[in-house]
Amino acid sequence: MKFLTLLLAPAIALLKRLDFRLKFGLIGALAVVTMGYFMLMLAVEMRSALTSTQRAELGLEIHNEARAALLATQNYVGVSLLAAGDDKHKDLANARRTAADQALKELAEAVADAPELGLAEAWKKVDSAWQAFRDPATPPERSTLATAHRPLIEAQQAFLRELADASGLMRDPDPRAAYLAEAVVITLPALGDQLAELRNTGVMVLGVAGFAREWRRMGAMLDAISAGQDTLAEQLGRAGRGDSGLAAKLSAGHKALSEANQQFAESVRSSILAGSRDMKAEDFASASLKAMRSFDEKAADGVIDELDGIIGWRSFSLTARFWLLNLLALGMVLLLAYIGISMYLAVSDTVEQLTDGTRRAAAGDLAHRLEHTTQDELGEVATRFNAMLESLDGVVQRVASTAAAVETAARELSSSAQAVSQESARQSEASGAMAATMEEMTVGINEIARFAEDAESMAAASGKASAAGEQLSTRTEAEIGRIAEAVQQSSVVIDELVENSQRISVIVSTIKEIAEQTNLLALNAAIEAARAGETGRGFAVVADEVRKLAERTARATLEITAMIETIQRGTTDAVGSMQQGVARVADGVGLTREAGEAMRSIQQSSARLVGVVADISAALREQSATSSDIARNIERVAQMAEANNGSAQGTLTTTRALDALASQLAGQIRQIRSGV
Repeated sequence: MKFLTLLLAPAIALLKRLDFRLKFGLIGALAVVTMGYFMLMLAVEMRSALTSTQRAELGLEIHNEARAALLATQNYVGVSLLAAGDDKHKDLANARRTAADQALKELAEAVADAPELGLAEAWKKVDSAWQAFRDPATPPERSTLATAHRPLIEAQQAFLRELADASGLMRDPDPRAAYLAEAVVITLPALGDQLAELRNTGVMVLGVAGFAREWRRMGAMLDAISAGQDTLAEQLGRAGRGDSGLAAKLSAGHKALSEANQQFAESVRSSILAGSRDMKAEDFASASLKAMRSFDEKAADGVIDELDGIIGWRSFSLTARFWLLNLLALGMVLLLAYIGISMYLAVSDTVEQLTDGTRRAAAGDLAHRLEHTTQDELGEVATRFNAMLESLDGVVQRVASTAAAVETAARELSSSAQAVSQESARQSEASGAMAATMEEMTVGINEIARFAEDAESMAAASGKASAAGEQLSTRTEAEIGRIAEAVQQSSVVIDELVENSQRISVIVSTIKEIAEQTNLLALNAAIEAARAGETGRGFAVVADEVRKLAERTARATLEITAMIETIQRGTTDAVGSMQQGVARVADGVGLTREAGEAMRSIQQSSARLVGVVADISAALREQSATSSDIARNIERVAQMAEANNGSAQGTLTTTRALDALASQLAGQIRQIRSGV
């Protein structure tokens, strides 16, 4: 297969560069040239055979003219010999000479009408011999009278042989015609010449003085005629071999010739060879003329006509075959042209349908289907093309549906992305605001811590004062005189304690408000984190921790408030007691003991106040650290919200681009005229 592909590669490359018209034109031209060449060769061969047969026919026609001329000249020779013995036969001789002139004239015209045979030179020899015999320069001597005509007869026989050679009679491809031509051209003229010589000799023996002894040659002439008849029989037998019908006809013709010659031979034997010689020369000449004419007629009927029939039938057969071949060739060419043009039109129609289908499919008309009736490879291609269009139409419909869904989803995604972007922007703003609030809360907590430290210092001082008061209460009994001063000092300290308690109450109220605000912010942060979804989960944890710290701060402030209220009540009672002590200094030392107990209670309350304030201070420090962590986390949340906002903006841009692409895809798909 590879070798065949390599061998045909140039032709394949050439055909690939040609369209169907040129391909069919090239194939048709090659077919016509090839067929034309072989048909031309066959036609030339048949034409050559037909020409040869026609030349043989023409040669046989001229042979008939030459045979008639030969018979006419032989008749004239016989009569001229008869006139040589008796002048009364000169008129007959002149008539026979005129007949011979006419026969030779017709032969000359036939030769002139067939220049292709090239018989002009041979005819000139015959005409020269005839003119020499017809009009001799000197009358023939008696000794040459019997042979004077031989140059003419030999020239005519040579003409017959030249005619047979030029026309190809003896080279006929049919063996029957070849054997018959040999008999017609050589044997029959020889027999006719022998009969004429026998006649001439008999005429001279019977009518010309001095030739009586010539009868001795006549027996040999009869033997020669008999031998010629045997030769003719052999030739006719070979010609009829394999053809029983022809053999029967030739046998009958030969029998008729033999019977006619036998009758003439018997006449010669009885009238001359028997020795009586009482038959007149003119009677013998007349009888011999009849015998020669009978021989010529029977030769024409039995042999020459058969040869003419064979050649004529072959000429007719070749002519019919030649024209039949031409008609067949024309029919084959027309059939080839019909089939070729039909094939071209069928292929071009299918190709045009395929081209139109591909053009319409390229233009987007997927609903178009090729209509074809061919069952060849192009029909299979058209069927496959229709299947491809149907499959592609289904794909386009599915793509159109998908594109519509993508377009809808892209629009929804764009709307969602826009909403997310807006929410992210709000979240970013809220995160920024919350970060600022936490910063402010951290500053406030730091201030509260500072105030708590001051309260702790004050509580420590109050504790020391309470201890001193207890000591003073102990020494009251000893130093009753200084009660008023101590009470006065205690009153001052208690007043300061009242003021500090009021301050602590204010601070605790502030801390409570901050804790409530922190709790509210934590709640808002948790809500925003819940809105943010997955990205706000970390922020939700931080907000929850902030909320817990705010709740702890709120509880601590409640405890501080309760303690401060207790301290305030204690200080109020202490103030009242001190006032009563001042008023009742005079009431007695007993009240001093109560004052000592009160001072111990104050000392205990102060100790508890110191612990509570220390706890408040520690809680505030812890809350300060926690608020710092919350602030940092809120800052991270703000950064994350900002990044989330940027991502949301990018997502919005991407979704808008996706929406635009989906719209373009839907528009392009709508341009495809799929018949949906």
